[in-house]
Amino acid sequence: MRIQLESADPSHSTATDLLIVSLCEDGTPLAGPAARVDQALGGAVSRARTAGLISGKLGDTYLLPTGGALPQPVVLAVGLGPLAEIDLFRLRRAAQAAGAAALAVKPGTVSVVLPVVVGSPWPAAAGAEATLVATAYGLYRYTAYQGEPSPEVRHLYLLAEGEGGQLTEAVRRAEATATGVALARDLVNTPPADKRPLALAQRIAALGSEFGFEVEVWDRAALEEMGAGGILAVGRASSAPPAAVVMRLGGESGQALGLLGKGITFDSGGLQIKSGEGMRTMKSDMAGAAAVVGAMAGLARLPRRTPVVAVAMCAENMISGDAFRPGDILRMLSGKTVEMANADAEGRLVLADGVEILRRQGVRGVVDLATLTGAQVVALSDIRAAAVSNDQGLMAEVALAADGAGERIWEMPHDDDYRHLLDSRLADIRNVSASGASGGGLITGGLFVGAFAQDLPWVHLDIAGPSFKETEKATGTPGGTGFGTETLIRLVAG
Repeated sequence: MRIQLESADPSHSTATDLLIVSLCEDGTPLAGPAARVDQALGGAVSRARTAGLISGKLGDTYLLPTGGALPQPVVLAVGLGPLAEIDLFRLRRAAQAAGAAALAVKPGTVSVVLPVVVGSPWPAAAGAEATLVATAYGLYRYTAYQGEPSPEVRHLYLLAEGEGGQLTEAVRRAEATATGVALARDLVNTPPADKRPLALAQRIAALGSEFGFEVEVWDRAALEEMGAGGILAVGRASSAPPAAVVMRLGGESGQALGLLGKGITFDSGGLQIKSGEGMRTMKSDMAGAAAVVGAMAGLARLPRRTPVVAVAMCAENMISGDAFRPGDILRMLSGKTVEMANADAEGRLVLADGVEILRRQGVRGVVDLATLTGAQVVALSDIRAAAVSNDQGLMAEVALAADGAGERIWEMPHDDDYRHLLDSRLADIRNVSASGASGGGLITGGLFVGAFAQDLPWVHLDIAGPSFKETEKATGTPGGTGFGTETLIRLVAG
């Protein structure tokens, strides 16, 4: 999808299939280009609001025909809620709802008027980037397996006035971010049979060539030579061998930041097999790796402030006579030994080896993303990701980036009160809490990975809930959400 800046005058804008305009719930007068849209329509938007046809409530939408008064045949009005409550997060919610509602018109091109929020503390460029990225999220469609898919949205135009240079930069950032998130969603939504570990690794390599980031694929032979016992154990029951993918982007100066994604392309639960319902959405168990790849694609289109090394740990957790067993002791890439207590706690094993790979790359810190635990969903639903960290400086950077992306996270404890739950009598560490320990699975899952980070600054994001939504209308197309992609882009690019 191309995203471009357009004339602020809707009467002279490019003809598109749909025009999106925003309004407040409390009767606040329309301003800027939105007011000119209303004028061109003879006050139709204002009259519809007065008549109660348009509520202005956050995310509510209403379609109006233009009758040829504008280059667009249809206007979609979306509510921002009360003026006093509007912030960038609500602006994003409204824009994403508008994009999702626009899918009913099956547009190939869309224009969106930049909301003018009187008295807002944020610059127009920040509002423009938030609006464009969120609108693109709502407009997303996954059509790869449809015989006669609806038309893709090819162009998204922003109608805005003022701050030309800053708006142009906001449009460029929005296009790069939207591209990265759409790519992450595509990867998650791809059926598991078509993204088995090596196939996913090869696809990432092709994306590196397309977008311009370096890719190195380490196959099973390379992993065996290295001694990556975690990912090898997880992947050994599958007929599709595991692979680690290392991606690099240069920068102007400074030491590289490490990004790490869990890439379990399908998770049966191993010998501790999941239920049929539990397996149904396990194509999404590689959402962490998808977010990392999407971020690399987006960053490749932006001037970067820091170099980055990213790793996707790709494996399939299956069942066979050679599957790893509860009670096994694994020797990881770092040399640490792990007592296997649960074969369905495999993601942390591949992440542990991934952290060691990044340590050897000399990164200044690591941020990992993983659909790691069901406990995250129990604690925070699909609304927030959970964070566990050993470094408040890096945690603050991630939190700031997530806040700017509208991706909510909640930091969990990281202290000695919980570490003993992973103590083992037979190995250096267990992969789950000791038998009889109750609760804490969200925290101990993160702490396991942190044990391999040691003194390296590290942040773990458990995205199990927000990475995949089946019923959330505001996401447009159900399935992968690309959660975490924009946070990583903002973290690296500023």
